[in-house]
Amino acid sequence: MLNRKKAPIFKKIERINFLNPQKILLKNKIPLYFIDANSEDLICIDFIFEGGIFHQKKSLVASFTNLLVYEGTKNFSSSEISKKMDFFGSYLKKSVGKYSSSLVLYSLNKHIEKILPIFEEIIKYPSFPEKEVKNFIERAKQSFNISKEKIETIADIKFKEVLFGKKHPFGKKVEISDFSRVNFIQELKEFHKKFYNAENCKIIVSGKIKKNLFDLLNKHFGGLDFVKNIKNSKIETIINTEKEKNHFILKENSLQSSLRLGKFLFNKSHKDFQGMEILNKVFGSYFGSRLMSNIREDKAYTYGIYSYLAVLKGTSYLLISSEVGKDLAKKSINEVYFEMKKLRNELISEEELELVRNYYLGEMLRSFDGAFANASVFKNLLEYNLDYSYFENFIKKLQTIRPKELNILANKYLLEDNFIEIVVG
Repeated sequence: MLNRKKAPIFKKIERINFLNPQKILLKNKIPLYFIDANSEDLICIDFIFEGGIFHQKKSLVASFTNLLVYEGTKNFSSSEISKKMDFFGSYLKKSVGKYSSSLVLYSLNKHIEKILPIFEEIIKYPSFPEKEVKNFIERAKQSFNISKEKIETIADIKFKEVLFGKKHPFGKKVEISDFSRVNFIQELKEFHKKFYNAENCKIIVSGKIKKNLFDLLNKHFGGLDFVKNIKNSKIETIINTEKEKNHFILKENSLQSSLRLGKFLFNKSHKDFQGMEILNKVFGSYFGSRLMSNIREDKAYTYGIYSYLAVLKGTSYLLISSEVGKDLAKKSINEVYFEMKKLRNELISEEELELVRNYYLGEMLRSFDGAFANASVFKNLLEYNLDYSYFENFIKKLQTIRPKELNILANKYLLEDNFIEIVVG
């Protein structure tokens, strides 16, 4: 009988077993990665195309192309696609990131032969029908009009504009006029043709994988009809961070102020990146962090404040984000800098560092729980040309890093002099 008065035995996590995918090529050279590990009769097929926000020349094109492939194809209307997907109990997830776009199919194995032809139509032959596109754009426009008045949206947009520069794909501001471009449908078709093809594609399959799946994928996606032989011109993007780093935007009727503080750091291959991940966890990346303990729990200035390491190809940036009482913005910023100063001047205790170690390892265990979760992690590694040795090295770093090393990192990188400050409220 379970004794509920006795706590479970505590066991340290020494290592994590990763599910390494197998790699094969379709007939047209598309790399296909298999993660076969699921007791349920489910399959996930993730098509990743190198066609994210970074690759668009005009605002909204990357995201709208991805979202509208479902709205009608050469042979099926949007309602026919929806009915077929529902009938077979399948689900299509669409997403657009900084560098890539994804179309992810979830299906029962027993229906995969019937659902793949529909998935093929969606990926290869979207028609972007005028009525559906116009309706979608009108809904998106209405949503944008509401969102652009929110202080957190204004702060996010302004921060990226200052950090990257107004002409960079990540810093370019979406305008209401972008929803009314005359040639929008043609722009979507051209973007799809340019990026949604075999040359720009990787596939990750996870779940309970049947023997015939490789043949089915070859049949529907391994042909030369998916090869476009289009040479994508290199997009020249220069990061042009504004010299003026402190910006206040007045929002008359707002009861809160939205804060965004941040700066550029370095890429994931940098020798200090993994140490900074650990330092950032202590600083503001979980509920027990220094920022939460001070600004939420002690001062009650906010419901939540977090710091993030946002990774890019070639660099990364640290972002501190919160919404606070309207008259508490300056005090909150001062407390952020106070916590930075403490990390520069005082060593983290062994007890706090051990807490962060255990939290981080537990968090990592959850992120590798099951085939679908492993596939998601592996997808991120692929995007940045990394492999599982990154996590193996991180675990070693987490287990061996000392308070003095974190203190050195804080003195190198947590210096308030070069932080961007955005306040909206």
